[in-house]
Amino acid sequence: MNFRRPFFRVFAILLAVQATGLLSCADLLTEARDRLANGEREAAAALFQRHLDSAAPSAAIYYELGQLQDSADKSADAALAYSRTLLLDPAFTPAREALQAANRDLGIPTPPLDWRDKVAAAVPADVLTAAGALAFWAGAFLLLAPLLWNKKNGRVTGGFLLVLGSASVLLSWTTDPRILDAREVMILHATGAPLQRTPTEDPSGKITTLAPGTLITVLGTSGRWFHGQLPGGQQGWFLQESAKPLLPAPPQSANSPR
Repeated sequence: MNFRRPFFRVFAILLAVQATGLLSCADLLTEARDRLANGEREAAAALFQRHLDSAAPSAAIYYELGQLQDSADKSADAALAYSRTLLLDPAFTPAREALQAANRDLGIPTPPLDWRDKVAAAVPADVLTAAGALAFWAGAFLLLAPLLWNKKNGRVTGGFLLVLGSASVLLSWTTDPRILDAREVMILHATGAPLQRTPTEDPSGKITTLAPGTLITVLGTSGRWFHGQLPGGQQGWFLQESAKPLLPAPPQSANSPR
């Protein structure tokens, strides 16, 4: 291979940068587990979070972080980690059981599973989407074949595959928790967060206090405030700094400044 050529030189540099990033993420994870083994929970939690911020989201690592937060009696942080685990892998039964236990500690009811949760746990959304896309294009080919080669066979099969593929993709979109819960945030402030009638801190406009671990759907924003809706339908305003999004942020470079 001639590395004097610009293309190969750029390719080699990109490969080296990618390998360095992977090693750095692995080092963060190893150090996090070492710190945890030594009883340094705060440092371990920070390193786990740095790993998750810089690597592809992992249900297993979020579950590991949740177990760590549970052991430190941080039930709200544990609930967030378990919720993110289930967002990435709805079939992760230990995380679902751990989330129920964390919610009990927080005094928050865990919503029962509906049909969308059951479908997501049974068949991963990515599998449904890939299978649906394959069936759709196979059906489209069979429908177009008679027009191209003057053959009449395959129209019924093509139509069936076209409908089946479209239905599979639609089902994946309506059951994927990464889409359904994209606007969900969780209250993490230690003392909860006031839910206000208007986006002000006027005590007379307080509706209630949102307990740590409460999930709320964001409907809009105004400055530092979120306008949200509780599972029961009640709406109000709360400060953005009191909550974290359920959907993990896109990974950053492991070597990016912090």
